[in-house]
Amino acid sequence: MNCLQCGKSFRGRSDKKYCSLPCKNAHYRLRTDPHHEILKKVDAILHRNHAILSQLPWEDKKILTIPKIYLDTHGFNFDFHTGTFTNRHNQLFFYLYNFAWRPHPENKIWIMKK
Repeated sequence: MNCLQCGKSFRGRSDKKYCSLPCKNAHYRLRTDPHHEILKKVDAILHRNHAILSQLPWEDKKILTIPKIYLDTHGFNFDFHTGTFTNRHNQLFFYLYNFAWRPHPENKIWIMKK
């Protein structure tokens, strides 16, 4: 028999459909949640953005200013973030988990790591 979720071969009762409880739960979630695929895509974009910011040359720094083109060429998607904040100087910051960024003059991006 092959698992309906992961396709692995498994042994068990003749009416068994899944190799494990996690596979059964995953298959049921996919079947019942029509938004699951959209959430997976958004989550993948957020994680990619986070990976790009994490791989910047932080060393011991907490703040970087980098050219916007650098993030663009690495596939950073500025439309996806986990929150926004406007400070008392009316500057809009975009949050992505433990990072915050805002546009900086001369087509650069100011990024802070928490």
